[in-house]
Amino acid sequence: MLSNLHHHSHAARLSDEIDLVLIGSRGVIVLEIKHWDLGYIKSNAITADAEAERINDKAKRIAGKLRKGGRESGFVTAKMLLTAGGTGVSGGQRQLIRGVPVFGLSEWKELIETPGVAVFTRQQSEEAARLIEPHSKPALTGQLRQFGGLISLEKISPTTESFHRVYRGQHPSRRDKVVLHLFDLSASSEKQPKDLARREFDVIQQWQKSPFVPSLLDSFQEAEQYPGELCYFSLVDSDAPTLIKRSEDEEWSRDERIRYTQDALRAVHGFHYPEDSQLPALVHRNITPETLRVRHNGKPLFTGFSFSRIADAQTISPTDAQHSVDQWAAPEVRRGGLPSADARSDVYSLCKSLSILFAGDTNADCEARTLLSMGCEENAQKRVSPLELASALECHTSPGPKANSPQLPAAEFWDEGTVVPFQSTRYKIVSRLGKGGIGQTFKVVELAANSDERFGTYVAKVIQHEADAIVALHAYRKVRAYTIHRNLSALHEIAPAWEGNRFVALLKWVEGVPLHDLTGVLEIYREELAEPSVEALALRWVKDLCAALWQLHQVRLVHGDVSPRNIIVEGGNVVLTDYDTVADQASVPRTHHAWYASDSVEARAAITTSDDLFALAACFFHVIFDREPFLFGAIRRKNQGLNWENIEAAEIPQLRKFLDRATHPNPQQRFLDARDALSFLTAEVKTGGPSSVTPSPPLTTLSAQVVDRLNDLLSAYPGSRYGNAETRGLDSDFAAQTYVETGLDQALKQDVQAANVDLIVLFGNAGDGKTAFLQNLAKEVSGDLIPSQQRLCERRLEAGRMFKVNLDGSAAYQNQSANQILEAFFKPFHTLAPTHNSTHAIAINSGKMLEWLDERDDDTPFTEQLRDSLFGSERNFKGSPNPRLRLIDLNHRSLVGGINEGKISTQFLDALLDRFLGTQLKQDPWSVCASCSAQHRCSARASILELRDAQHGARLRRRLADALQACHLRGEIHITARELRAALVFIFFGVHDCQELHDNPELTPAPYWDRVFAAEGPASAQRQGELLKELARFDPALDANPIVDRQLLAQHAAAVPGTADRLASARRRAYFEWSEADFAQLQLSSDALPLHGAQHLDRFRLVPLMSEQEQQTLCHALCQGIARLENLPDLAHTRSEGLPLRLTPRTPTDSAFWVFKPWARFTLTAPLPPATQGLEVLHTHLVLTYRYANGSEEHLPIGLELFHLLLELKDGMQLSGIGQEGVFAHLEIFVQRLAQEDSRELWGWHPEADSEVMRLRISLQDGRQTLIRELAPQLIRERA
Repeated sequence: MLSNLHHHSHAARLSDEIDLVLIGSRGVIVLEIKHWDLGYIKSNAITADAEAERINDKAKRIAGKLRKGGRESGFVTAKMLLTAGGTGVSGGQRQLIRGVPVFGLSEWKELIETPGVAVFTRQQSEEAARLIEPHSKPALTGQLRQFGGLISLEKISPTTESFHRVYRGQHPSRRDKVVLHLFDLSASSEKQPKDLARREFDVIQQWQKSPFVPSLLDSFQEAEQYPGELCYFSLVDSDAPTLIKRSEDEEWSRDERIRYTQDALRAVHGFHYPEDSQLPALVHRNITPETLRVRHNGKPLFTGFSFSRIADAQTISPTDAQHSVDQWAAPEVRRGGLPSADARSDVYSLCKSLSILFAGDTNADCEARTLLSMGCEENAQKRVSPLELASALECHTSPGPKANSPQLPAAEFWDEGTVVPFQSTRYKIVSRLGKGGIGQTFKVVELAANSDERFGTYVAKVIQHEADAIVALHAYRKVRAYTIHRNLSALHEIAPAWEGNRFVALLKWVEGVPLHDLTGVLEIYREELAEPSVEALALRWVKDLCAALWQLHQVRLVHGDVSPRNIIVEGGNVVLTDYDTVADQASVPRTHHAWYASDSVEARAAITTSDDLFALAACFFHVIFDREPFLFGAIRRKNQGLNWENIEAAEIPQLRKFLDRATHPNPQQRFLDARDALSFLTAEVKTGGPSSVTPSPPLTTLSAQVVDRLNDLLSAYPGSRYGNAETRGLDSDFAAQTYVETGLDQALKQDVQAANVDLIVLFGNAGDGKTAFLQNLAKEVSGDLIPSQQRLCERRLEAGRMFKVNLDGSAAYQNQSANQILEAFFKPFHTLAPTHNSTHAIAINSGKMLEWLDERDDDTPFTEQLRDSLFGSERNFKGSPNPRLRLIDLNHRSLVGGINEGKISTQFLDALLDRFLGTQLKQDPWSVCASCSAQHRCSARASILELRDAQHGARLRRRLADALQACHLRGEIHITARELRAALVFIFFGVHDCQELHDNPELTPAPYWDRVFAAEGPASAQRQGELLKELARFDPALDANPIVDRQLLAQHAAAVPGTADRLASARRRAYFEWSEADFAQLQLSSDALPLHGAQHLDRFRLVPLMSEQEQQTLCHALCQGIARLENLPDLAHTRSEGLPLRLTPRTPTDSAFWVFKPWARFTLTAPLPPATQGLEVLHTHLVLTYRYANGSEEHLPIGLELFHLLLELKDGMQLSGIGQEGVFAHLEIFVQRLAQEDSRELWGWHPEADSEVMRLRISLQDGRQTLIRELAPQLIRERA
């Protein structure tokens, strides 16, 4: 028998609780226990059905868990046990709810009977129990620790009280404090226990507008899994101190105490005689110094309304008689019990409670006590009213004007709503998080300067004594620059100096629970995260925390207080916080935690980075096994390693190696620092090798470094502050270093040197790199680099020929217009006669070239050939091209990949990235990054490391090339060299230089994967350019895959705030980083995370390399997609020899008519520009051609977007009809023209005869055309 099992159902939900699981020889019974009877079931049928579905679902999951563990269990039965009386039999038959049988307590024998043959031996029953029961076994103390989404519950009501139990707890992630009122209706003997349970809630709810009543959090409701059994409501647990505690504050002045007393008296009068006629009069009946609180503004707060009575309450529950009478109760209550209490009793209790504020011997205190004693008369009739007492106390306050706002009390008396000024900003206290030896922590929100508008949430630190604060502030300043890490809580603000009762520091708020709260229940949490095992989860967290600690260790800092309470679990990630004890390595530790600190730290010897790893290992041992790590019997020994006695550690072999080495009895055998631990975790433990000590290289001290190379790169991106500073052509060293030679460079160099060419004309768009191309060519053939300012120049080559260059034919030069210069430059070539003594080369924009041609009066053979080069096949040039002229249109060049030797090569893109990285340079320009203090948040360094990685870098380049080629293949933009360089700089290096990162420690640039695709958000800041705009269209985050997305959310639980943004960033990252093995782990193909709208990218770009048969197969697939555009019956798609095209009649009709177009008339081609030696080209579209019967042709250009849609249509996708008009514009015309082709037969179908297809054909008989209508049985046969 297994009871109260927490069983996982979904990673996004908390585990269900299963009341009982009975395992016997004949199978398994899953039992739900309800405090119901058959009468409740009949009157609450919907609720009963829902609970029956729930227990059925639990039974199925238990069966699934057994099968997954390899255990055949037979049929797992779900049953329900009713405990409110009666049996489960009605009308002589067993009651069934959704198939779930119901039993009463007296029918327990029938309940446990299971028909059938035995399926389990005793040993198998025990194995099944181990499969079902979680491995973690928390101590069964009988105490409720979690309920209704609240954790860390502590019972504050009497232990004998079973009907109304009160707990203090907190919200698991917000860590707000809560008071939970839980009512067990089955523990009450009253006829209407639910009405009794509602009483306190009703009182507080009706008085919610009063500032003297606690705020409701959850309204009164049934517990989700216990309808009709448990009810609850919750209140905000105020941090306001009790009257007893605040009365001990010597700084609380007498005037403030009197004003508090007056406010409390007036508040009670308001309860008894409310000004709002809609509010009922209220008698508190439980006023004591413990239920009275003091707010930060000196106002009273009344709590403890469990015995309150509203005016229209006619009866008193017997439960009231159980109210314990104390010294604060009025005499009539002490005599007659709680039922005799009325408004005058409240006055007595209040006045007596307030008297403790004036316990001194001064005349003023004596006078105040005397006045309050007038409300404490033995005879209730003689007690003075609260209003009269408040007025009488007025003359006992100091003369003079009252302060508009009370002075801020000491931090230990702050409560929710307290506004604390800090660094010219206001912060409001949300709740108190904790109190330690030297200070306190609060959850706070930033407020606007002149309103209550809220901004960020933070953790505020307050330190009581100045000496402690000075040391802590020094620690904060040392560590601040290194806390910008995803597993460290970032320091947001630090006070310039200590000030009493003010913040010393603000840390970024982490929404989560302390690791301490998962002690002993990590297995349950593991199930909710869908982690494969506790060991896998713990190892992942340990690695993350080691990476976080390395941020400190690498600069010779030690955290000094690694403990479960300082590790926050945020979703599936962990964050290390609290930097009060951060110190230099080898310094004397200030404090320690006895359970986790090493022996040397306890002895106050020099603290080292190894001590952080010791504490980390001790923390995880404690949390996993719920055992103090080094306690042997009654003695704590740190020199014997962890206490593994009676612990089964076979399931955590890798983790145990880490724990044992980190806490090794010999300090010399422990990890040196976090980097040493990370190396061990990623290498030796992973491979199961020996855990020998591996010496680590010495620590590197980090400091601010500046890389000039980054500034040079940023000059290539116009959106950075260095933008547009890059010189033209190859005028700068950086431009020359990053110039990439192509096959065209080599081909033209050989032609010039061999005197095989007379004229080279490079034309294209601005930014195509024409000037740089000619500068490089001139340098290669003449050995002299021509500066771009010297537009026209000539150099004599070794063979004696002149090499004449015009670096910019679009510009005027030396008082000559561009057209004049062009006329003179081209004059020797108008007749196309060869020149034997010179070679001319010019770079010119296509537009300027066309303008010059249009302004000429007449054409020559040369200009005719120029026009042909500009317009291609549109001109139908009749002459033969001169082989000594190289007219090269760079608009045809593809820099992101081109067809080369039977494959698509990315030689230029890879070489350009290598140039940016400085691979060809003798001295690495990025070497100083290894010792830079900003390296952990520098996206440029992260990009460099990724690109240089042998495995990850190659995959990253392939995925980036895919995205860039998708932009090219979409055919909407031409990617110039300038555009490509700028985009690559933005993607991998961002827009911030080194100094900006050092000047702003909070600056954390977005990672490269977000900068590639993100069109909105922080990653899109300063994003500009057509190529980057085009890349955003292919953002993988625009798609969804439930399996992938769930895995990503678990892996990247807190990388980015907000689930949508977090998932979008994770999808982009996975697109670049996931290998085939990562997809295989999820049983997915490697194309499960494609570019948006480019799932078929590979088929599109490989068309020129396909065989004729492969092209024809693809052609058929595209045509089938075209056929699916129109609503045709399935019978129309069964004929295999042609493409069905629907005919649209002039008058709408239910019938469908179509014609077939033979497959043989369709061809698919990928048009490529004219071949130019060395010029990499790649098509931008495909052409689907249909040949009419008369030999003429119809052409349909198919871009990447239409290609993708047609293949999706062919596979059964339904169009949304949104934003597709432009995509289908050409297609609609193409289909209409084909359908209008003269045809002598067509096909028809009507929904009334949905299994028949009619054929209409024209037959020539006896010289006459006859229209014949007949059934088409062959279609029906093919369908069958």
